Order: sequence, then structure tokens, then C-alpha cells
Amino acid sequence: MNWQKNSLFIVVIFINFLFSVHNLQAKMTVNHEKISVNYSIYKNLTLLKGQIISVELKSGKVYEGVVKSVSDKYLYIEKITNKEYYDGLIAISEIEAIVVRAR
Repeated sequence: MNWQKNSLFIVVIFINFLFSVHNLQAKMTVNHEKISVNYSIYKNLTLLKGQIISVELKSGKVYEGVVKSVSDKYLYIEKITNKEYYDGLIAISEIEAIVVRAR
């Protein structure tokens, strides 16, 4: 009887894990029709609000995180990868490229 409870608990945890992974993948995948070469970096970033992106700066540094907000001068990126508990402001004028997961 006790092993049945443990087995059921493990199955429930596994199902929750699968749903979490699916939701994360959905958030990481961007509809590639949202971004366009005809838009400015600012316009593309505003369309990517809430999505996980990478930005490459003119200096060569790359930052990956979630687009929190965008102004005409700055990108506010949160949950920066490999920097737990860090958010950052990046000058839009310093952004060389935006990389998004499209598939």
C-alpha cells in the first residue's frame, strides 16, 4: 500500500514536470512572424516583451534573458541567464543583434 502512494506521488510529480517543460518551451519559442528586418531594433524588442531572447552588443558581449520592458533608449532584461537574481538595463544603441528561438 505504501509503495502505491509513493508511486502515485512520483507520477504526479512527473506530470507536473512535463507541463512545466512544455510551458517553458512555449515561452522560449517566438512566433518568427513577430520579428522583421523592416522594423527597428526598438520595434522588434517591443514585440518580444515577455519572451526569452539573446542580445549581442557591439562589444561582443551576449546577454540572454526575458524582455521586461523597452523604452526608446533602454531594454530592461530580467532573469539574465547564468546570473541568478540579476536584471539589467541595456542601451538600445549598443545592441548589434537580437537572437530568438523561432522553432
